[in-house]
Amino acid sequence: MLQFSFVFSKDMRDIAESQYSVPASLTSAVTFFFAITICPIPNVLIPLIKLTRNGKLSHLHKSPSSTSNFFKTLLLMSLPWVVQSHLYGISAASLLGPDYGPAVGWPLLIVTTNVTGLVLGWKFLGEWDLAKPRTIKYIKVSLALSGIGLGIVSIGGLL
Repeated sequence: MLQFSFVFSKDMRDIAESQYSVPASLTSAVTFFFAITICPIPNVLIPLIKLTRNGKLSHLHKSPSSTSNFFKTLLLMSLPWVVQSHLYGISAASLLGPDYGPAVGWPLLIVTTNVTGLVLGWKFLGEWDLAKPRTIKYIKVSLALSGIGLGIVSIGGLL
C-alpha cells in the first residue's frame, strides 16, 4: 500500500509544494504522513474481522502456540518499520537531496526492512529455531553482506 500511495500521491505532493510552500525535497514526507496513518487500518481490521468471524480471536492470546506471541510480534515488528520509514523520509528529503534521495532511500528502506525482519525472526521470535546450521550460516552471511551494503550506500550518499 505504501508504494500505491507514492504512485497516486503526485497531486497531493504538488499541492503541498505550490500552495503550502513545502520544499520539493520534503514532499515525500507529506505522502509518508498519510500513508503511515491510513495504510495500517485495513492491515489491522481485516485480520481482526476474519479472526472474529472464525471465532479464533479470543484464542489468539491464550494459545500456547506461536500465535501467543502475537502482541510481542506486533510491537517488535511495527516499531522498527516506523523507524525504517522515517529513515527513508530523512534520506529522501535531506541527506541525499531531491535528485538522488528517493532513488537511494528506497533501497535502503527495503534492505533495512529485510535485515530487521531476519534479526527479529531469528533472534527474538524463534522463527528459525528448527533451521539447520547451514541455513543459519547463510542467514549470518546475508546479514553481514546486507550490513556492508547499507554502510556503503549510506556513506556514499553523504559524500
